[in-house]
Amino acid sequence: SNNPTTVDGLIISNIQLEKGTTATTYEPYTRQSYPLYLPVENIFNSDKLLEANGWAENDGVYTGVNSALHTAFGPSTNGIYNSFQQGQQYTFSFDLRQDSTGFGALVIRFYYTDNTYDGKQIDGTSEWKRYTFTSTSTTKTLSKLILSYGNTLAIQLKNIQLEQGTKANHYTPYGTTPIELNKIGTY
Repeated sequence: SNNPTTVDGLIISNIQLEKGTTATTYEPYTRQSYPLYLPVENIFNSDKLLEANGWAENDGVYTGVNSALHTAFGPSTNGIYNSFQQGQQYTFSFDLRQDSTGFGALVIRFYYTDNTYDGKQIDGTSEWKRYTFTSTSTTKTLSKLILSYGNTLAIQLKNIQLEQGTKANHYTPYGTTPIELNKIGTY
């Protein structure tokens, strides 16, 4: 159908993907279409940071201000998501800047159900920078994600995303429903 469809206030109609650099007049596609998903699902509810001691939020920026902050996220802790899928990898991505007058680092750990973990230490800068970290095991199951930092450092995070897979996609707010473009008009 060429009738416009509204999804969350966005009007979508006459979508056409073409090869090359010149757009042509719209023509409906008549053969079998293939799914294209936009955006990916972000399973990290950033507002759950506010339930942990030492975090504050202002205009989408989450600031951690207490020293030696240790925050765990997982199905049995803050309820950020229902569960990690067995044998799947996950990618955590975020923008970070830190107080240049402090010292310390942000430590990220993906813990597995066997209590082993993948970890990464990030020494941020006073300018916003995007960071990503992906779990490595394709056979184990993750149990939780832990963020910790300490000493006199104050850090700020924004555009926080946790997604299944090994690629950090463009940031999508938590709770956004992926749209399968070949089903527009059926929602």
